[in-house]
Amino acid sequence: MSLVKRYPDIHPAHYKVGAWAWLAHRISGIGIAAYLIAHIIVISTAQAGGASFDGIMASLQTPLFLALDIILIGVIVFHMLNGFRILLFDLGIGIRQQKQLFWGFTGVSVIAFIATLIFILPLVLGRPLV
Repeated sequence: MSLVKRYPDIHPAHYKVGAWAWLAHRISGIGIAAYLIAHIIVISTAQAGGASFDGIMASLQTPLFLALDIILIGVIVFHMLNGFRILLFDLGIGIRQQKQLFWGFTGVSVIAFIATLIFILPLVLGRPLV
């Protein structure tokens, strides 16, 4: 008997908002940690000399990496605000409104990300801010 048949609630189709919030927070945390490790590796190439560092920095200015930087901002904003939501629960605030707080903080994350895009996208595209 398969694990999913034995425990049907572990299948993602049965997840409720709290399980998705938990999963999204863990995935965003892993993504931020992976970025930190990559960032340390890139910065450490400066020790190999200016030419090596300049070569890596040139490759990081490609549209793919610039798009990843923009996604990183969204992930950090989501992780920060979801972490604040979890902190409120630890303080005993909003425990009975977990679903509403999750969607509220997710909405604020999207609004903050869009506001950030308004300022960052022109810089990424190489256009002046006005």
